[in-house]
Amino acid sequence: RLSRAAKAAARDAARTARRSGSPPSVLSIPSSPRYAGLSELRTPLTPDDHDTAGAAVRQMGCVRRIFLLNPYLTGDELAGLGHYVKRMSRNRGISAVLIANNDDDDKANMAMPTTVIDTDRTDKLSPVDLGQFGPGYGRAWHVSGGYDPLELYERGSHADPGAVGAILDGARNLALSCRGAPELDPATGRPVEDGASASRVPVVAFPHGLLNDGGSAFLLSSYVLATRDTCFRLLNPSRGLSLDPTGLSFVLPRAGWEYDQISAEYSSSIAVIAALCNYELDAEDLLETGLATHMMREASRLGPLEFGLGELDPFDAQIVKRKKVHTMDEREEMRDRNLDLPEDLNNAPYKGRNVANLIGNMCEYDAAGTDIMSGNGDLRATTAVDAPGSGRMGLQRDPSLYPEDEDVVVKRSSRVVDLAATFDPILKMGRTVDVLEGLREVASSHRSKSDPEERECGEVARELADGMESQSPLAVRVIHRLLQLGAGRSETLEGCMEREGRAQRNMFTQDDFKFWAEAASKGKVEEIGEFKGWKHRGVGDVTDDEVEEIIGAE
Repeated sequence: RLSRAAKAAARDAARTARRSGSPPSVLSIPSSPRYAGLSELRTPLTPDDHDTAGAAVRQMGCVRRIFLLNPYLTGDELAGLGHYVKRMSRNRGISAVLIANNDDDDKANMAMPTTVIDTDRTDKLSPVDLGQFGPGYGRAWHVSGGYDPLELYERGSHADPGAVGAILDGARNLALSCRGAPELDPATGRPVEDGASASRVPVVAFPHGLLNDGGSAFLLSSYVLATRDTCFRLLNPSRGLSLDPTGLSFVLPRAGWEYDQISAEYSSSIAVIAALCNYELDAEDLLETGLATHMMREASRLGPLEFGLGELDPFDAQIVKRKKVHTMDEREEMRDRNLDLPEDLNNAPYKGRNVANLIGNMCEYDAAGTDIMSGNGDLRATTAVDAPGSGRMGLQRDPSLYPEDEDVVVKRSSRVVDLAATFDPILKMGRTVDVLEGLREVASSHRSKSDPEERECGEVARELADGMESQSPLAVRVIHRLLQLGAGRSETLEGCMEREGRAQRNMFTQDDFKFWAEAASKGKVEEIGEFKGWKHRGVGDVTDDEVEEIIGAE
């Protein structure tokens, strides 16, 4: 909450922002010097009970660095950060926008000394927050979860449609800003070819730790660089909520499509595991499904990456071929006709390639290389053998650098792709209850098998079924329906976001969220999946009419 003095300062700052043509929400994101104290990381819009703003922006050469200081952002911070990213991605005077957190920031790697500010911040988190990190907790930062639904409940904002709508719109706009978008014609709403305000500069996300729910907005960035601790998990179903409007119902059913990966053959099954089974995708899963673009492995590469991006030429100055020279007569004619000088079409195909080359040289491998270096190669009908006895393709290392008795093939694999391939016929069933019953049947029938691999298959099926049943039955049903609708051939990212936002607004009014939030606010929920006080006993008790009412009319 804001004090009276803070509210007065916020009003004055808002008037200044309007005069510059920006929304007042931009004032929630401070522009930070390289080494900033806590007082310099606050704004008039920072709530009094928050140590710092949720994010900060810093300039370093030709790159703009966005620091994610808190895993949860306020409504103003979501809107302000989305506006910042959109404006900076259209700034042709810079080379890239870098969004990152890092537990290793210090002077040596050219990054800000404190990103999450206090390493003991966990002692200020509620018990439910301590549990929602899952396997990642204790070894990785909580990068971003978008917004905190429990905080909305405790402040009474969950019952205000305007407040909920502003939060969800902020998450949606942040996702679209990270993705980049063309300039739209105000009259027709259609993209304007080579529009002056279209996105040009790549947005690079470097999430070192856990992304969940609204934090999936950063997975739509031009480049998503994963470290060994990068992971993604949906926590909203365990809170009685659905998908935030970041486009996951469009993205997940198309896993692996962009890079023609093996996972593309099982994309709909991967979507079910990731969205319905309380499953955490690790860094390898994100790479092999195309949700991340490059594997950086070590977070310590963030500093050199920021320094390298800052040393690159800005977008407009990236010249490979000689520009067309315009005579004075041509310039005067265009000026008389109120025309801008035409873009440098000779160099247009090469703009931004220096950023791609830098990232490619710093990473260990990328998602686009899956076809020739995949550890899941045995899932294809025809698979070349990369090394004697390996039986599958792998990431090559220089044999001269390793002893003869050491395997020179670093195998790439993804557990979620293996699971999707194994249970594909079950996970593709149209009814949620059939998916659950199919997994339970496999778990039961394989329990007494003599073959250890078959028993393991049964254990994994039980794990997935338990994950589904540990969450709100209504939320699971709604999300499954959103995935089915989003997989349609005529669907668009924006259309799926609109549907997700409509469903989430309705989920905030349902009993499941209220039951969970009341228990969590009293400290009765310590781990994700522990709460059982849902309105429905199981997914079979949720009717189709209830689901369609929440998703709403098209």
